Amino acid sequence: MLSSSAVAVVQTVGSVCQRSLTSKLFRLSNTTTRLATTTSTQTNHGTDSWKHRQYNVGAFGAGRIGRMHLRNVANHRRLKLKWVVEDKAEAREATQDELFLHDTPFSSSSETQSLLSDPSLDGVFIFTNTESHASLITQALDKGKAVFVEKPTAETREEIDQCYSLAQAKGTHLFTGFQRRLDPAMSDLYTAVRHRGLVGKIFNIHTVSRDSPKPSYDFLENCDPNGCNLLSDMAVHDVDIIVWLTQAELPEFIYVVTHAHDQVLADKGVDDSLTVVIKYKSGVIATIDSCRETTYGYDIRVEVFGSDGMVVAENPRESSAVINGAAGGTIRRLFHSFPQRFEKAFQLEIDHFVRCMDGTDEPPVTKDQALMTARIIEKGVQSFREKQPVYF
Repeated sequence: MLSSSAVAVVQTVGSVCQRSLTSKLFRLSNTTTRLATTTSTQTNHGTDSWKHRQYNVGAFGAGRIGRMHLRNVANHRRLKLKWVVEDKAEAREATQDELFLHDTPFSSSSETQSLLSDPSLDGVFIFTNTESHASLITQALDKGKAVFVEKPTAETREEIDQCYSLAQAKGTHLFTGFQRRLDPAMSDLYTAVRHRGLVGKIFNIHTVSRDSPKPSYDFLENCDPNGCNLLSDMAVHDVDIIVWLTQAELPEFIYVVTHAHDQVLADKGVDDSLTVVIKYKSGVIATIDSCRETTYGYDIRVEVFGSDGMVVAENPRESSAVINGAAGGTIRRLFHSFPQRFEKAFQLEIDHFVRCMDGTDEPPVTKDQALMTARIIEKGVQSFREKQPVYF
């Protein structure tokens, strides 16, 4: 017979073993539950991934900007480029040779309706001249296709309003390609200013846009013969950034000052240097510094200054390497032109458009923002012509 002390030891050991077994069973149960949950989540994600299919798309325009975009469209794994519409034989051949698109059908604009009527077509890209945007956008939206259009959306505010309203009525997306918004530096600047409030109350917005290399004289003479191409073609990107940062606030007035330093352009009546002042009733003063040519590379910067600090989106360079020696230091030059400077941004906006077609994202440029940008450009052109500030 066991003594009372031995019995106590046995009972204690049994109690410890029981608790240990219970603990192990509890942990096993939790592990099983977690595994089941993980498996269920993975299964659900696997099911959702089937929604992310490849989209059939077409493209209008294979000129300079079109070829740059088409490279990204053709290389995107979730897009199948079904056709390209381009009326100019020279542009067709150059695009086919440069991008190896010999197996992609190229059509003329006379076939637009039949191409858009294809029920398997999900979306279209529009890289044509601005005058054709509104017509192509409305034809595509009428067929229920998602639309990506290179900036600006259309020629007039009335056309822009109609296009966005039609997209809403058709329940599809209209994506205006102001690619600078997708640039990582610009995106970080916007987040710091608007999402994190790091500059406090905004006092000043200053943008710099200096082109490289200078476009051809033929392009500059015919780009916007009835207006101010420096503003409507080039600085429109700066206006979009300002509209984005001010959340489409209505300005108080705009004043545009221009000059032609290039004698050839001066003889043609085309200016190559521009400064814009946009004053807001909230106190924000926005300025744009733009020029058609630099000797040192493509110069695009934005600075936002406010009550609590400053945020600057600086220029990236060809390389981040810095070489230091006894004679001093050297760094690489700025990128040559916009395809190199905004290579990543152009790719990211195609990704964003695909997410819009997935239904998981919205176009970055809203209807109100597109209309405000157009309104500022209109008033800016009026200021350019009248050579005085114009009020809104």
